[in-house]
Amino acid sequence: MNSFAAVAMLLAFSAAPQAPTVRINGQPIAAEAWNFLWLTRGLAEEASPEVRRQLEEQLIDRELIRRFLADQKVEPNADTIDLRMLQLEELIRRREAEPATLYAKLGLSPEAVRREIALSVGWETLIEQEITPQQLRDFFTSHRAAFDGTRVHVRQIFRKASSPAEVSAAEARLNQTRADIATGRITFEAAARELSQSPTREQGGDVGWIVGLGQLPESVSREALKLQSGQVSSAVRSPLGVHLIEVTERQPGQLSLEDARPQLLEEIASL
Repeated sequence: MNSFAAVAMLLAFSAAPQAPTVRINGQPIAAEAWNFLWLTRGLAEEASPEVRRQLEEQLIDRELIRRFLADQKVEPNADTIDLRMLQLEELIRRREAEPATLYAKLGLSPEAVRREIALSVGWETLIEQEITPQQLRDFFTSHRAAFDGTRVHVRQIFRKASSPAEVSAAEARLNQTRADIATGRITFEAAARELSQSPTREQGGDVGWIVGLGQLPESVSREALKLQSGQVSSAVRSPLGVHLIEVTERQPGQLSLEDARPQLLEEIASL
């Protein structure tokens, strides 16, 4: 239920698609809740039916959580909500857009954005109350690279794909490219210049350094953080298409569990 990182990918799109009519116990879920998910997931207007189905499931989950938190009288921390609002607006401005303009384009009001952020913060509050220290420690150990400040220098080859057929074709093409790289028929950099549909193609797919889960689609960041220097992933799906990733350098992080505690709780709450 977190993640503003994908907002940067959404700025080129004109609007969220029309919200589906989803009801729980006969009561409709507000369209703004759908639009907020579209904003924070960074989805393209032509997202596949499967992606839309997954988003509808998330929409229902969030609404059920909203009602549960209300029943439990969980009060999210107002300062944390304010901070998240500022972080989101700062990210939008860094991409040379104005928050109010983007919200309006997506059918959102600032009040609706705040309500949706408050939902996420409230859920994190409940998780923090319920999770044991050992559970938190185990989660950190299992996902250390995503939270301890580990940095990886990444190249990618990206192919746009939305329909199942396009995704399948892109995966096959990128997995063949991976095999060609492994046998020395082509370098990753040359393949990126030839095949990638990302703006980074002119730099041989060089994305630069990434830290944690916040700078690329989450599935891509997670895969990159698993790789050692010189390794190339298999094809990775994201809401935008299909990616092939190479890590050219890796720097281990030094953050402790306590340093990463806020981010850990936010991530656990999003599961």
